[in-house]
Amino acid sequence: MAKRFNVKTAFDQGVREYFTKCGHLRFLDFYAAYFLCGFTMDQCVVEEQLSFQSGGHNDNGVFRISDTTFRSFVDFEDCWFTGSLHLQNVTFEKGTNLFGNKNTPMEVSFDVTPELANVSGSLDLNTFTRLRDSPPPDPNTQ
Repeated sequence: MAKRFNVKTAFDQGVREYFTKCGHLRFLDFYAAYFLCGFTMDQCVVEEQLSFQSGGHNDNGVFRISDTTFRSFVDFEDCWFTGSLHLQNVTFEKGTNLFGNKNTPMEVSFDVTPELANVSGSLDLNTFTRLRDSPPPDPNTQ
């Protein structure tokens, strides 16, 4: 049975998204979500994949994850954190690309240096794939 949460989303209001004491969650997808007023995840266990890909944009708030375990890969590919990012007592059992994908278009951008305390797991996985080993398309065959 799927759990439903009443998560407040703000596009033009001053509300932030939050998950607190949420227990075990199976799957979360925040693809391209802009957390304009911040995001908080506290005391959660996420069992399956979680995507924040192409999101962030926390202009007016802190993006905070604390006392949380991720049992599967967490995808931050192409995120842009314009405000503070704080991770405290967080475990990435299958890793994340938060600091991976260096020198690619999908590298995560930080306007403020992230603050990490007691974070475990691989934080710099490279997940960006491109056809760099393939020859460029021949314009005469198109």
